[in-house]
Amino acid sequence: MNLEVIGAAAEGRKRPVALLFLHGICTSASLWQGNFLEASAAAGYDSFALSFRGHGESEGRERLGYTTLSDYVADLEQTVERLNRPLVVVGFSLGGAVLQAYLRRRRDLTGAVLLCSAPPHGLAAAGLRLMLRDVGAWSSLFAASQCSLKHANPASLRRALFREPLDPEVYQRFLAMSDEESPLIGMQLQGWPPFAPSRLSLDSLPPILVMGGAEDRLLPPEEVRATGSYYRSKARLLPGLPHMVMLDPDWRRAHQELLSWLGETVTV
Repeated sequence: MNLEVIGAAAEGRKRPVALLFLHGICTSASLWQGNFLEASAAAGYDSFALSFRGHGESEGRERLGYTTLSDYVADLEQTVERLNRPLVVVGFSLGGAVLQAYLRRRRDLTGAVLLCSAPPHGLAAAGLRLMLRDVGAWSSLFAASQCSLKHANPASLRRALFREPLDPEVYQRFLAMSDEESPLIGMQLQGWPPFAPSRLSLDSLPPILVMGGAEDRLLPPEEVRATGSYYRSKARLLPGLPHMVMLDPDWRRAHQELLSWLGETVTV
């Protein structure tokens, strides 16, 4: 596949690993520009972001309706091989599910970060809780997962993914970078068939950081903690932050948590 991979070169003292960021549903690699990508490069990490097939400038848009989670895993595999260096992969939301599915098959990463990630048991329980609590937010996310963010109710979508007050320019930028999505992906993210590595294989996994926003309405703290428990990793909850961490005014707090973990765990 001809896949879009954008990057920012490390500044100053170069770290021994590179970072690869994976976007969420209906978005692309551009989600990481202007925040995590450049800040990671400034901290000494060669930093990259991948657009899955059918998203951003990657090919495959004409076949998006038939694209599955396994296709996105293949995109990640291709990119890991293309970059050919020690990598820590950061998977956000859908990207976290792709990363878990990758770890189900391969063990060649230096580290993995699940940021506001789909939990290993899938989104079914989280979706049910959101529907009971806020049916408008749930229906907007369901519409987005079946087609595009542009088909969701703006007020409900904002409520589900962001915190108020929200800069109108940030929301418009978010919509401008949005893409259509495969309806098959939304179904697979419910958790069946399983996409996470088996519990029997956890000892062979690389170090894993689990992190989420304490004000995330889609994946609230109990889901983040459950993900951390599954991977035997204490979940780090970010006070005040919503699902779209990288577009929040306080996104640097999440990025600092990432840098701290990298320094403690996988880099020198």
